[in-house]
Amino acid sequence: MLLSDRGPVQFVDQAGKLVPAPRPSSVTALLDGVAKARPGRTTWVAPTVAELDARALRSGLFGRLTASLGYEYTPLPVGENEYRGYYDDVGVNILWSILHGIEDQIPVVYSRDDPSGSLAPYRAVNRALAESAVGTAAEAATVAIHDYQLMLAPALVRARRPDTRIIHFSHTPFPTPESLFALPPAIARALVGGMLGADLLGFQRSRWAQRFLDCCAKLGADVDHDRGLVRHRGRVTWVRRYPTPMDVPRLVSRSRSAGAERWALQLRGGDPRRIIARVDRLDPAKNAVRGFQAYGLLLDQDPALAATVRFVACFLPSRERIADYRRYAEQTWAIVDRVNTRHPGSISAHYGDDHERALGLLRTYDVLLVNPVADGLNAVALEGPVVNDRHGAVVLSGEAGSADVLTGAVPLAEPRDVEATADMLRAALGLTPDERLVRARAMTAAVTALRPVEWFEHQMSDVDAIAAGGAPCCPCNRPTRQGATMTVGADRPKGIIFDFDHTLFTFDDSIDWLRVALRRLGRPTDEGTVRVLYDRIEDARGWPEVVAEQRGCQTSPATHRRAILSWFHRAGADAALADALYARVLDPAGWTPYPDVRAALEWLRERRVPVGVVSNVGWDIRPTLAHHGMGDLVDAYVLSCEHGAEKPDVALFRAACDALGLDPEDGLVVGDDPVNDGAAVRIGLRVHLLPSAPRRRRTWLPLLLDLLAHDAPLAASGRG
Repeated sequence: MLLSDRGPVQFVDQAGKLVPAPRPSSVTALLDGVAKARPGRTTWVAPTVAELDARALRSGLFGRLTASLGYEYTPLPVGENEYRGYYDDVGVNILWSILHGIEDQIPVVYSRDDPSGSLAPYRAVNRALAESAVGTAAEAATVAIHDYQLMLAPALVRARRPDTRIIHFSHTPFPTPESLFALPPAIARALVGGMLGADLLGFQRSRWAQRFLDCCAKLGADVDHDRGLVRHRGRVTWVRRYPTPMDVPRLVSRSRSAGAERWALQLRGGDPRRIIARVDRLDPAKNAVRGFQAYGLLLDQDPALAATVRFVACFLPSRERIADYRRYAEQTWAIVDRVNTRHPGSISAHYGDDHERALGLLRTYDVLLVNPVADGLNAVALEGPVVNDRHGAVVLSGEAGSADVLTGAVPLAEPRDVEATADMLRAALGLTPDERLVRARAMTAAVTALRPVEWFEHQMSDVDAIAAGGAPCCPCNRPTRQGATMTVGADRPKGIIFDFDHTLFTFDDSIDWLRVALRRLGRPTDEGTVRVLYDRIEDARGWPEVVAEQRGCQTSPATHRRAILSWFHRAGADAALADALYARVLDPAGWTPYPDVRAALEWLRERRVPVGVVSNVGWDIRPTLAHHGMGDLVDAYVLSCEHGAEKPDVALFRAACDALGLDPEDGLVVGDDPVNDGAAVRIGLRVHLLPSAPRRRRTWLPLLLDLLAHDAPLAASGRG
């Protein structure tokens, strides 16, 4: 069962007929994908204040949606006044403000005489949703509760249904104890106590998980920071980090729509100036005013930039009925006008609920500015690199939830610092094409490696393990260094794990490979003979029976040899030729290192950075590196044929971390396969995928390592 503040659809009136329409929300889209992946096993309940939804519910229209949605969705009607008290008065004016550290712009308002009573409308909606779960959840069912609007619900469900397994995931930041306990103790205790009704609490970042544990400790609970658990009132709550993913195929499809394409062309138009972009809701936490101030400062310092750069913003409406949000919107338009007065035509700002225009802008930017004071996931930061057509750079606040994921972003450590923001914009504009390419590919790889269904299934597996008396499978949360953003150049990895094939080395699988084998047998090596054999082998590579035999063949030398020889035999090679061909596969001389590998490994050795190799391979590759004079530059090998498992099994990456004495959060995987190598993110490793390149010309690896070498690589390069 899913409980959230918003459901997947709402009904609208089209010519007198009630028609369902998707709700625009990144969290809703994420949960919709999760629910669709569990057909017939999910019931989703969310409050609604819309009269049209209530009419549709009375008419049975929601029940008819089950077939198209793939799961059951039941809205819970709430009175308008009650909903505003729950969402606006408590959700925004107390919780959102504290969670995002924007009390200076959204003042925290509560009753001084009755602080706990200030939560009454919030408690009422939480209780109504909890009652829905209590009444409909099957025995021992899992109830997944989402976000800050429902912080009280876990304890309310627990009190009535102790048999259920309860997960609560926070999509927002979590405050420090100092910020949380700036609230009256009665409110702080109620919120933390409500969350502790869950078996498992999930957060986007480790630092937010640790802040929650710190708050629990201040309340007097028994907290084990290393194991990530809280003992409170006779029960245990586990705390874990689950970086939130994007539905990449759906995003890419939407970004290639005719509308998005039209906007991309229009925004770029015939204007040769580079585009700095932002796509945001008009929310004080998004920090748009300081972003425009930084851009204005940049132009003040270098007026010539106005001829080569422009700023384009797409703002989506946000909480317009709240006076503080309207005031912030006015401040935003005011700073846009001031900058445009000093530098005419330098900023174009669009306002409206137009997602196709926003996607068009994300496709065309040269630099994307994402500078929230604090933020949850910030989906825009993940969407931009995936859909952008220009290898655009991303200037990313270290307070955004995606900062731990986006290896390759230009880090902005302090988003409240206007001068620092201007410096990072200048640095991003000064990136060379090669630097942009490496960073863009790193960000895209990081985003595509995370998958929505796996994100939720990891939580389900962990809560099942807890119910069985064990511990969650995901690693314990550890605090990142204060101020670190976990991006390239901001939090350097303490160890590197490389893939082997197509990352460090490539096999000479051209037609010359066959000539070597034939020559060793004393057989003809004329062009016609070799070409016929080569074509047969390449054709057989895709035969269903060959593909089936190759699946899982690298878990031992014997299975690998058997599968490869069978492939050669099916292609028409006799026993002697098949043996000669296989011998060439294992021959160290048949493998060639990319030209940038030796320099990279030597660079790491000089800096005492431990190096491991994790490879799906059916034989020992240590002699290959030794043959090429690099055997002493690798500290640990984790080979599938020696461990009886293949990537994407994360046990191989765990073994490499153990061998290197490396915490996963301090490591980086460098590979070429988004599935096999990208799986490392599941245990907290960062991943960088190298782009494909001709064997003799690849130069990406030293550039990547150079970017990793400095805490502030861009300023140090002389472009800052």
